[in-house]
Amino acid sequence: MPDWSYRTVFQPLLFRLSFETARDLAFGAMGRLSRMPLGPAIIDFMGHMRPVGELSRTVSGIEFQSPVGIGCVVDARGVATHALARFGAAFIEVGPIAVEPIITTTRVERRDDLRSLQLPATSASDGLAVWYERLATNLPRDVRGFARLIVPRGTTPDRAQDQCRTMIERLRGRVDGFVVATSDEALHAGWTVEQWRSHVESLVTCLAAQSDRPSEQRPVSLWLAIRADLDRDQIAFIVRSALNAGCSGLMVDGRVTDLEARGWLVGHAAFEQSRLTVIQLRERFGDALSIIAGGVHEPIEALELSNAGASLTLVDAGLVYSGPGLLKRINEAVAFDEQRKRQARRLNTISVGESLREPERCEASGSRPALDLTRWIWFWTLLLGLGLLLGGLLALGIASTRVILPYDEVFVGMSRAELNLISPRLLAFMQHDRVTLAGTMLAVAVLYLSLSWHGIRRGSHWAMMTVLVSALTGFGSFFLFLGFGYFDPFHAFVTAVMFQFLLMAWSARLGPVEWTTPPNLREDWAWRLAQWGQLAFVIHAAILIVAGIVICGVGCTTVFVQEDLEFMDVCPSDLSLANPRLIPLIAHDRASFGGMLISTGVTVLLTSLWGLRQGARWLWWTLLLAGLPAYGLAIGVHLAVGYTSGWHLVPAYGGLALLMLGLALLWPHVGRRDPSHARTWDARFNDSDNS
Repeated sequence: MPDWSYRTVFQPLLFRLSFETARDLAFGAMGRLSRMPLGPAIIDFMGHMRPVGELSRTVSGIEFQSPVGIGCVVDARGVATHALARFGAAFIEVGPIAVEPIITTTRVERRDDLRSLQLPATSASDGLAVWYERLATNLPRDVRGFARLIVPRGTTPDRAQDQCRTMIERLRGRVDGFVVATSDEALHAGWTVEQWRSHVESLVTCLAAQSDRPSEQRPVSLWLAIRADLDRDQIAFIVRSALNAGCSGLMVDGRVTDLEARGWLVGHAAFEQSRLTVIQLRERFGDALSIIAGGVHEPIEALELSNAGASLTLVDAGLVYSGPGLLKRINEAVAFDEQRKRQARRLNTISVGESLREPERCEASGSRPALDLTRWIWFWTLLLGLGLLLGGLLALGIASTRVILPYDEVFVGMSRAELNLISPRLLAFMQHDRVTLAGTMLAVAVLYLSLSWHGIRRGSHWAMMTVLVSALTGFGSFFLFLGFGYFDPFHAFVTAVMFQFLLMAWSARLGPVEWTTPPNLREDWAWRLAQWGQLAFVIHAAILIVAGIVICGVGCTTVFVQEDLEFMDVCPSDLSLANPRLIPLIAHDRASFGGMLISTGVTVLLTSLWGLRQGARWLWWTLLLAGLPAYGLAIGVHLAVGYTSGWHLVPAYGGLALLMLGLALLWPHVGRRDPSHARTWDARFNDSDNS
């Protein structure tokens, strides 16, 4: 459920159901998909959400691949942990886990007015035995798994200590950390300072006692969870014992007291108090305390928590209201923010007279150092685009004049004049095929050139994968000649030369990521409108791929559809009798067009899935400049040769309409140049420098 499908189609439908029913339906489907042989690859394909390498950080001696994690509220039964692990999270909280099952009669409800979830005062749990079996399959090694431990209401301090120790000892080898959520019970039951200190120290000792086991491959951490609306005295009561005992840190989860329902509100309602609590913790306990803070619903909120002093941020109800792409947008916002800070530090270094190495000086000043072109992917993919551009222009020139090449005449053993004798519209029909093929070649060329220069050259992994996967698809279509029986020597020569560029691109390396425009921070009307535009482009690309597959199939089998035969006023048997090599020649054009159409569809699909983001005006213009020649030539040549069958032209007119609709919906977001948005980043940037 990427944002473009979740926010447009699935969320309105799921919000008609109760929260728990919708949760079980959505996360159950994601969990089943992630357990299929190709399921994880499908999730990666749909979202391309894994974080980039420079986002990794070390907190309390533990390495995290990104600055954001997922709370246990939304997937309380842990059915979709493997799917969530591919959303760009550094850690995933599972649970809540209690020694014995806890059953509650109060259901979790949505509070759409607050963009929050309403939880009962006593959290439900399936029990330690069930969770032990669920966690038998470990999370991917680059994603941390944290188990949230709870105790029932009314549990005595000694009993709570024993239960938490039991859970730690039992789950020690199956998770990477524990989030102990017993502070609520300690405050509710009025534990003394000594009882709380003994409780925390006992858990830290229990964890440390097993740290020297030979099977241990990475450190296991212990975090204390607190709600966001604690007062200063409650914070002091909880935190000092944690610091003195040696806990890894504190988790300020996105949870506040719901006085009306006598339970908890989790989500946006807790964000502001979560931010203020982080500020208070940082001011009171300094940098020694590692803090995870929750309540995030938008990327700007994650940045605000980070500015307040949070080491990592936590998303819980934000997945329900904002969508699964929230983590990806947070990671992009953090990456852009950190790039701006690095550039400022380097510029400040230059201003005080310290020398920099040449690559650093060039990056700080905005210029780029000289590149070894034999080692950079974008140079070779750019050559692929140039080759397709020249080939498309050449094909268009030939198709617009003599239509067929001399070696085509040699293959069939007939001249252009003799072909006209078979049917006066035969050459016109071949011209319409070849001009349409030239249009798709020009479209792919524009896409490759722009993706190479604006995307791959700036370290965009999604742009690199788009071109490489699309190119492999295009080269694979060359072997369709095995189906239609005409080996085109010139086509084979060009394919062999271009394939060398692809091999060089595969063997080259991708440069560092360079963010050129501020990413999205808020879910405003333009962002929501863009989700519909992205959906339109995904549908458009899927139609192109299906149409290409159908045309390839026709080219390798029947070659003609009924409208083709009516236009030429001939039967396939008449063509075969006139020249048995004529149909293979026509089939070559049809199958080649189908292959290029598939390649175009793949490029548009991957670009639509992975690349559309705020401020990427170049990508909007790329899609426009790629679509206009393709549709313009396809429709224009049909009108020029008189092939005006309504049903035959419906796909072209429909595709053009869908293209323009998608572009119109995307422009307010993708084409944005918002000075106030840029000033938001500049203000954060300057405040960070001054601090």
